[in-house]
Amino acid sequence: MIDLFSFISLSLVTPRSSHRELTRGPSHVPRPSSLVLFFLLIFFFSFSQSDSTVIYLVGDAGNDTTPGKALLALQKRLKTDSTATVIFLGDNVYPKGMNDDIADGKVTITEKRMMAQLSVLKGHQGLVYMIPGNHDWKAQRRKGLDYVKCQEKWVNAYLKDTLRVNAGYFPSGGTPGPHSVLMHAGLRLIMIDSQWFIQKRSHKKVGTHVGKGKQETEELCWTLLEAEILASVLRGEQLIIA
Repeated sequence: MIDLFSFISLSLVTPRSSHRELTRGPSHVPRPSSLVLFFLLIFFFSFSQSDSTVIYLVGDAGNDTTPGKALLALQKRLKTDSTATVIFLGDNVYPKGMNDDIADGKVTITEKRMMAQLSVLKGHQGLVYMIPGNHDWKAQRRKGLDYVKCQEKWVNAYLKDTLRVNAGYFPSGGTPGPHSVLMHAGLRLIMIDSQWFIQKRSHKKVGTHVGKGKQETEELCWTLLEAEILASVLRGEQLIIA
């Protein structure tokens, strides 16, 4: 149910001496030995009286065809937090994502479920990002890659052309990522599609980096992620991995 999802408002600030960590994610995703931890979501942040920004996290919101109480509450908050960042964490359309049925000119049930979430962003001036979840990969079935690519195309067009907000669907092309963006000075977001690894392990088709096979793409993902984390730490940035 849409009203069961939660959104979190965080004040993220530039680096200081004290830090704390919030983690959440699957334990079965393989971890390279050189990385201590890999989670679906990691926050490193400290406290300060200045340079704060607000981030709303939305997950498992893809079931209803009209905005429920939680999304309406988010819409109300965004009117005050006009420059806040909104990150959709996956399972954006239940039960099995979006497919090419949307191309027939009719508004489908999957489109209604997506618009129920994204319509609350109309007029928002902050950044918006969306990451796929396992249901968006056709609920882990075959041809999940086609569904993820279809969703990416639809979401990017709707957010940018219809709502005209500064947004993006990442990682792109059904690849694992990582996709790194500097959201604000001293605050970086790295996005990874953890479902990619599960699709690969179950011998289903997945997106790959240009000129790379599945295994090479996975190895490159871990290499780039480690490099991004190290570079971010050396720059003294606050880091979110989603």
